[in-house]
Amino acid sequence: MEGFIIFVGIVAGLIWLARYMRQREIERFMDADIGDFQLHSTNEAVEKENPILARAEVAAALNPDIGPIKKPEAAAADTIPIDITDAPDPVLYVAKGATLDDVNRALFLALSGALPGSMRLLTNVPLAEIAKAPDTSGTEAARLKSTVISYLICSATDLKPLCGVRLSSRPDFMKGVFGDLGIPLIEFPPSPDISVEEARVRLVDVLGKRESQVCPKCGEAMTIRKAVKGKDAGMSFWVCKGFPKCRGVLKQEPAL
Repeated sequence: MEGFIIFVGIVAGLIWLARYMRQREIERFMDADIGDFQLHSTNEAVEKENPILARAEVAAALNPDIGPIKKPEAAAADTIPIDITDAPDPVLYVAKGATLDDVNRALFLALSGALPGSMRLLTNVPLAEIAKAPDTSGTEAARLKSTVISYLICSATDLKPLCGVRLSSRPDFMKGVFGDLGIPLIEFPPSPDISVEEARVRLVDVLGKRESQVCPKCGEAMTIRKAVKGKDAGMSFWVCKGFPKCRGVLKQEPAL
């Protein structure tokens, strides 16, 4: 009987010891969790401050005339400074100065200068605006929506498409669409030196045949002549009537 009592006492002691160790483990876990929470709160406070300081510092770097940025001190340890009174309004973006790249800007200005008042120039027009596929929910319809013509010349009265214009490219889906529609698709070389006169010559079938031309070099009248030899044999050119004193020449090219 005495041995049984001793056994029961040992078991009870082991149970108590296990519960005590478990309680100490829970307390240590809670202490560590509270410490991590306090550290996270501190980091979060710093993160809340950083975006304002960062934008102000970037603004100071981009605008050296405003001087250094002063960071205000917090009124108390638990206060997060959110108002930087000495920081200017951030200037993070700078104007490019000119719209479009050199090539597309030259082409747009040349086309705009060449068109008469009876025509309008639209840019970046989806083919779905001028054509439709038999199956409006199929693959071809999706291609029409995703494919864009860079420049579209239209009638000023009803915006009826008269001609598509883009930079030179290999045969593709767009050429097939314009071919089916019976609308000219004229391609220009990717050059930043496209002139209004060159645009008028390339658009001659759209603008109408011209009976006269002005020399871009001297301002005198020009006449059409056909080359009889050389690599351009058979092609027509506008040649200044002051030739050879003035060597103004414009190539007369049909629409593509």
